[in-house]
Formats: sequence, C-alpha cells, structure tokens
Amino acid sequence: TGSGRVQPYTHLVLATGSRPAKPGLPGADLPGVMTFRDLEDTRTLIESAGRHRRAVVVGGGFLGLEAAEGLRQRGMAVTLLHRSGHLLNRQLDRIGGQLLQQHMEERGVNIRTG
Repeated sequence: TGSGRVQPYTHLVLATGSRPAKPGLPGADLPGVMTFRDLEDTRTLIESAGRHRRAVVVGGGFLGLEAAEGLRQRGMAVTLLHRSGHLLNRQLDRIGGQLLQQHMEERGVNIRTG
C-alpha cells in the first residue's frame, strides 16, 4: 500500500467490473494474478482455489464480493481490497456498505477499504 503495508497472498484476483482490468502496478503480470469476468475465469478460479490457501481480491463491487465469498467457501483465507470508503459504493450508501462489510467479515472475509 501507499503506507508501506504488505498483505501476503498466494493468489490475487482482480475483480474490477464489466471489463477486466489490471492496475498498472509492478507484479500485475506475475503468475497467479488473474482477472474475473466470465465462466472460463470462474473455472480457473475454482481450480486454483484447490491448490492455494490464501487469496486477495481487488474490487468491492458485485463480482469482487462474489469471488471473495466463493473462494472463502472453498476454504481459502480471503482479503478483499476496495479503493472506496465502503463496499458497493455505486449501489449502497455508506451505512449500507458498512453493514455489508460487517456481514462479510462475520463470514470470515478480511476487508480493507479506502
């Protein structure tokens, strides 16, 4: 992060919306970094979840939340990163996003926003 915090992971999922996009960051082209949009991507994620223990999902929209929950259900420790101050920021107000975050955290997903 900008503050120097390091979040370890064995798998990174970028769930950035209707068109998969990788941020222009060093390491975005490393093995294990993938985008998530269609059925083939879903199959790849499921297969990969069987080989790894941890995942970082980038994006707190619908696809990112679905990916995070699906990976969690497959036994992975999941951290979800979202650049806005709350989840589903285009659909929910701040309080709704905070309630959703609380629910996801209770289910075992680690959430980092803002």
